[in-house]
Amino acid sequence: MCFYIVVKKAFEHKVDCFHSGQQYRDVFRFNRGDVIEITQERKYIAELGWYFRVNINNIVSYFMSISAIENYYRENKVCSLLDLELEVNYWDFQVDTALEKREENLFQTGAKQLKKVKELYQDVYTKVY
Repeated sequence: MCFYIVVKKAFEHKVDCFHSGQQYRDVFRFNRGDVIEITQERKYIAELGWYFRVNINNIVSYFMSISAIENYYRENKVCSLLDLELEVNYWDFQVDTALEKREENLFQTGAKQLKKVKELYQDVYTKVY
């Protein structure tokens, strides 16, 4: 079973590479809407911790540290599919509330955010399912 996370904000990730006992770093650019599939394949590297194999948009695959994934989640750069669905529901509720209260500013803000999140959700949905 795999776990999917969604890139909400573009960022660069320094990929740790371990070949022939030598370490080097490469940079990978994540864009909004990219889907990161965290697989069950993992390895432990002494002094660095756990790394999980990730597939990005079913195109690129490499090992990423669990601490990097956790940091990106805390920084709101990535989220789970469930988080994204909850965000759609939240903004949908905000729009409905603004309509009931006839608050134009709240409606404009909510509608803008709802559109933005729904576009991301639809883009991601086609990649995952």
